[in-house]
Amino acid sequence: MAKQTLGVFTENELDRNYMCKILSQVFSSSLDIVPVTLATVHTLAAEPAAILVNITSLAYADKYFPNSQIIFARRFLDSNHLHRLLELPEGTPVLVANKPRRIAEDLVENLQQLGINHLNYIPYWPGCDIDTTPYDTVVYAGFRSYCPENKKVYINLGYRNITPSTLAEIVKIYNLPPDFLNQFHIPVMQQLVSELYHRQDIHTQNQLLKSQLSQTLALTGTALFHLDENQQIVELNEAAARLLPAGQKGLPGHPLLPCFPELAHLAASLSEGREEKEVVYLGKKPYTLHLHFESPLQHRHCFILLTPIAASSSEKRCSHGVKKNSLPAKYHFSDILGHSPAVQKAIRLAQYYSGTDETILIFGESGTGKELFAQSIHNASRRRQSPFVAVNCAAIPDTLIESELFGYEEGVFTGARKGGKQGLFQTADNGTIFLDEIGDIPLSLQSRLLRVLEEREVMPVGSTSVIPIDVRVICATNRNLNEMVRQGTFREDLYYRLKILPLVIPPLRKRVEDIPELLHSMAEGARLPAQLEHRLLHYTWPGNVRELRAFSSNLTIFYQQDIAPDQQQSLLNDLIRNFFGHRISAFTDCSEPLSQEDRLLLNSIQELTAAGRPAGRGSLLRLSPLLAAGFTEAKLKLRIRRLAESGYISVGKTRQGLRLTLLGTEALAQGEV
Repeated sequence: MAKQTLGVFTENELDRNYMCKILSQVFSSSLDIVPVTLATVHTLAAEPAAILVNITSLAYADKYFPNSQIIFARRFLDSNHLHRLLELPEGTPVLVANKPRRIAEDLVENLQQLGINHLNYIPYWPGCDIDTTPYDTVVYAGFRSYCPENKKVYINLGYRNITPSTLAEIVKIYNLPPDFLNQFHIPVMQQLVSELYHRQDIHTQNQLLKSQLSQTLALTGTALFHLDENQQIVELNEAAARLLPAGQKGLPGHPLLPCFPELAHLAASLSEGREEKEVVYLGKKPYTLHLHFESPLQHRHCFILLTPIAASSSEKRCSHGVKKNSLPAKYHFSDILGHSPAVQKAIRLAQYYSGTDETILIFGESGTGKELFAQSIHNASRRRQSPFVAVNCAAIPDTLIESELFGYEEGVFTGARKGGKQGLFQTADNGTIFLDEIGDIPLSLQSRLLRVLEEREVMPVGSTSVIPIDVRVICATNRNLNEMVRQGTFREDLYYRLKILPLVIPPLRKRVEDIPELLHSMAEGARLPAQLEHRLLHYTWPGNVRELRAFSSNLTIFYQQDIAPDQQQSLLNDLIRNFFGHRISAFTDCSEPLSQEDRLLLNSIQELTAAGRPAGRGSLLRLSPLLAAGFTEAKLKLRIRRLAESGYISVGKTRQGLRLTLLGTEALAQGEV
């Protein structure tokens, strides 16, 4: 069977080759890793299923790979290259060089997050206006060409590695076996734990290694126990603490094995310094256990890694509807931006609802922020310290949603978990359950949901007993439930039971006065032409705030690039065309009317281009329609600048002349000009 292809699309050849090398080491048995450049993109036999990009190529990935999934390559620093930074005196000013500006700033953030905070970092990128004269030390991550010249000290941190979370995203996209990533993580974790406790004498580096280890462990939910030579706990992470039986705190000096009778058989291996890899059960849950020694020959300190084994395929399918970050609610009313009367009315009503325990039904189009309101209500309620469980009813198969919501007993169906499974209503006990897309819940299940809402008790599938619950229910939909009731696809009694406290979230087109504030928050650093701002305010935004956020992300990345001024408008037009796609005409329609002289100039440029002649200022001023309209050299330059800033034309090099952009062409085709 032919391997699938993963493309690596970056502008820097050295960085591209380095990432291909790392990815080949991990995925060579399953994927073909193909380096891609702007020069070779058109020579590919087929578009890859996914493309790995960095921040400099992200803005162009959609243009060249419209059918590929885009994976942003997150990176981290290798601790082996940081010792020279640790040796610098506290307060030393250090230039941190990279390109463009955002990557240089990211590199500074990486260093600070890893605990190396004793230096004074100054981000530096080629072309910036920083006076480098006072600085003697430059730090860079693999690329010396980004550094200023003639400095006393250059410290190379090495190429930044690809994070485990990026590798996990690749595994998911290509549907690789569930244990594939663990084969990579376990050696990484073993390397990190050994390195960590060999360097206890360097506090900062110790903190750095702990940070990297925590990120790697958290990715797979791995529990880590660090034991001394007497098999007593020295240290453990949060996942390990959660595994301890009730009443066992895992304090330093407490022996581990008495806490877990299931691990009693490890006593001999611990005494003999024998490393182990096996599957164990803690309670009813399976784990892959790795016993790793700091030094097997001396068998002193050791590390026990417990990685949960993936659920059965049926449970995986039903769990797709449960959001991974659903237990904590992270948003508050202060996170809802906008001062328009429409959104302020919704906020005031939601704040009032927060003081009650009645069921709330949120109406709103897709992308308006229904879950943002639901989380804010939860965090303003008396249940704020309890779970917030978010469920997308449309994402769970009809055959599994009942057991997902209400739980099931052991053996009730093929593939059921040993010991049964707790339902999401029980998981949300004392807290809030958010049922998103409630209009997609099967008609056959609606009567059971109605009973749960009325009786406040659930009966797991296959059980004959009920379980009382104390849970606040918030539902949301973008469908017309009233019409569904009329058509008989949604129960009328359930509809009125849900609609005790209705809340309507306004679409973005009905709160356009909030768009500037939202843009300022989302598109940091973007300098938008006036004509583009006008279009954004008058566009209908069918995807609402979600669509605006996606467009703002594109703008942010675009304005972080080092783009020559004469190319900015053309590339911005490409970004607009690629983002709005088939809706580009709707976006163009919302521009303000052009003057008669602007229309005349655009028609003249189009005529010259159609005739194969470059539309320069000289050739335009020789056209009789423009001469008759009183165009002078100064007036023509002013009009050209205005149309270019508005996105109607692009200004090429001298021989290329002026050309109509897609926006200009669309405007002409629709009779606007």
